[in-house]
Amino acid sequence: MCGISCTGTAKKQQDNDSSLALPLIVFIITLLAPVVLLAKNFDSHSRKGQYIAWDYSYNMLQSCEPNGILITNGDNDTFPLWYLQEVDSVRRDIRIVKFKFAQYGLVYQADAGF
Repeated sequence: MCGISCTGTAKKQQDNDSSLALPLIVFIITLLAPVVLLAKNFDSHSRKGQYIAWDYSYNMLQSCEPNGILITNGDNDTFPLWYLQEVDSVRRDIRIVKFKFAQYGLVYQADAGF
């Protein structure tokens, strides 16, 4: 969107007095806005050193019996468990079933990779 407006403004400025100051200023502000937002908010949104999801999921997997089925409720429960199984290879014998999938009969399609 900015590219269109910047080129349109640049064309208009060239027709008037061939000055590119305004489009250049708009272009620089457009580039700097995300950088400033990232610099200001990175510390408050960083998850570095927070292992609550990993620890909780690990403990859930370790509490299951071999070849068990673990039924989860939502994405915050399911995705860390899938991460531990697929990436960290923790307790791959446990079958994780998301309750919403089971409710609509999508369990077999979701677990086709087993």
